[in-house]
Amino acid sequence: MLQALLKERLGLAYHLETRDLPVYALVVARSGPKLHKSETEGDPKASSAGITEGAKFERYSMAQFAAAALDPPFTSRHVIDETGLAGAYDFTLDLSPYLLDQPPAAPGRAIDMEGAYIWALPGQLGLRL
Repeated sequence: MLQALLKERLGLAYHLETRDLPVYALVVARSGPKLHKSETEGDPKASSAGITEGAKFERYSMAQFAAAALDPPFTSRHVIDETGLAGAYDFTLDLSPYLLDQPPAAPGRAIDMEGAYIWALPGQLGLRL
């Protein structure tokens, strides 16, 4: 009914389309996961002192981690959880070793967070994109 009204009164027309888009899958690396099950109850909590400090994640499921920390704008693609890891985990992810080799970001220049995640995840968490 709303579609008909918009078309009739405002001359707006649209169509729906399905597209295949590239995504990243978060999977367990060959070395296996390096995560610790959370022993506390409550809502997920993330804290960071800045881009050059490690980010601490508490009570995060892998699906929540993929959506909150890995999805755009941090990477160029949507990230889906295919780890098969159930439950909530506590972990720290430090991207600073992968960001410090780059010159400081000038205005209008982005830091390569995607590359930092690709390099940091296997060694620190036993996960990969």
